[in-house]
Amino acid sequence: MRDLGLLGEATFTAWCADAGLMPNGSSVVDKTGWDFYVEFPFSSSAGSIALHKAPCECKVQVKSTDKRNRSLAIKISNLRRLATAQMPAFLLFLEFDGGSSVEQAFLVHIGDELVAKILKRIRELGDGVALNKKTMTIGYGDTDILPSTSGKALKDAILNYVGDDLAKYVERKSSFLSSAGFEDGCAEMRFTTEGEQNLQDLIDVSIGAKDSVPVSSVRGIHKRFGIKDDSPFIDLKDGRMEMPDLSPTAHGLIRFKEDIFSVGVSFPAKLYVSPFNSIVPPEMARVRVESDFFDIRLNPYSGAANYNFSFGEGPVAGLKQFRDLLVLLGLIVGSGKKLNCEMEFEGYPLLEFMLGCSKGNFAYGKELEALECAMRLAVSFDLHSDIKISLHDLIKHADVIHDMDRVLNMRGALKVEFGVDRDDFDIGRPVACVLMFSVPLGEYVLGAIMVLKGNALANTDGRYVLASKDAIMERKLVSPRGRNVEKDALRSYLDSVADKYEEEYLVVMMV
Repeated sequence: MRDLGLLGEATFTAWCADAGLMPNGSSVVDKTGWDFYVEFPFSSSAGSIALHKAPCECKVQVKSTDKRNRSLAIKISNLRRLATAQMPAFLLFLEFDGGSSVEQAFLVHIGDELVAKILKRIRELGDGVALNKKTMTIGYGDTDILPSTSGKALKDAILNYVGDDLAKYVERKSSFLSSAGFEDGCAEMRFTTEGEQNLQDLIDVSIGAKDSVPVSSVRGIHKRFGIKDDSPFIDLKDGRMEMPDLSPTAHGLIRFKEDIFSVGVSFPAKLYVSPFNSIVPPEMARVRVESDFFDIRLNPYSGAANYNFSFGEGPVAGLKQFRDLLVLLGLIVGSGKKLNCEMEFEGYPLLEFMLGCSKGNFAYGKELEALECAMRLAVSFDLHSDIKISLHDLIKHADVIHDMDRVLNMRGALKVEFGVDRDDFDIGRPVACVLMFSVPLGEYVLGAIMVLKGNALANTDGRYVLASKDAIMERKLVSPRGRNVEKDALRSYLDSVADKYEEEYLVVMMV
């Protein structure tokens, strides 16, 4: 009587030898879950990119049959070892059809779908079950068939599943193994909270608006593939519910507009939707919209909202976004209007609500004007508009930013006052005043060397005044903030500018 199993293993060994593979047979019959541990040769490449890559290796269980049922019952204990192996694993079905040579071969990859089915079946059987006495039927068909009954076809099919980087395959499989069955959560919590305020606090905790809430009769049970453990991992009479590391429900954008036809201002935002909204009264439902600068909590049914702004410490935003933020803050605290708010979040239809605004004094009007000036300066100095700036710097340097913008854009006549300590100063000659301005802006210091030309007038105190619209921008200077400026280099720039006007003008250096 022929040994079909031995015939299949001999065929597999011959195929491996023909394809240059090294089949290492299992020394423990029907215990390891695999018949062969197969090693592939190294790639012929020794280049810099491929030098470190390990060659492919995998586990293969060979199943031989004379039937064409295209399915076979396999011990679950063997399937579990193949499914949980960190390396690639395969089932090779060989159909002999009563002969001594293989008529057709089918290679089944123990991939994500099959791994999940195997783990789920084990989970359904529960603890204490002898898996070596249980079987699971594995089917195979035309999508698994090898194009020829040869070692080359086998080798090509394995590499097609594994790819050219074994480490990446192993990493991805390991990640899938740790997460399979947890798609609908990894645990179920049951608890009781007493009183309307605690219930509202619980909802706020679920959207990250509060840190914790007191609860009682806390019971937590792990689950996988929807099947719960027999024993809870937590069972307390009283406790506090916290939800640290809360993940947003969705990412998207929130837009504020004075009316439906205006462009408005937009901000990237994160959406948190309470999982309790569907089981609490509508007036208690909450969603939360969080950006880097503000936090809005609102009722999705009534549109009632609470909001707060936070500028934080240090550089907080690029110029344009900071400008948009102050525009929004100005509308909320000073316009007395109702803003149209639109929220666009992945997986959700467009959400719209109205945000009521106060009619008060806006404290940052001067800073808002300075931001408008700063944006023009960034363009003038060929800098990107997302230069980050802090509220502290904005308040501190608002006047200087505004003045530099006015000077560079010549809005109105420029007026300077100066004194001279030279005997040859002739008030009848035209004067060229060399001026230098500088202002910190984000991570830069912006400087400008300008020349203001005209006729000076004497003051009663012995000083002179020059008021003129005839100004020339001679040099723009940009330096990283905090870097020491070489005084000799700067002096050289100033002297070269002064030299241009020495013949026709009395040059006054105002630096």
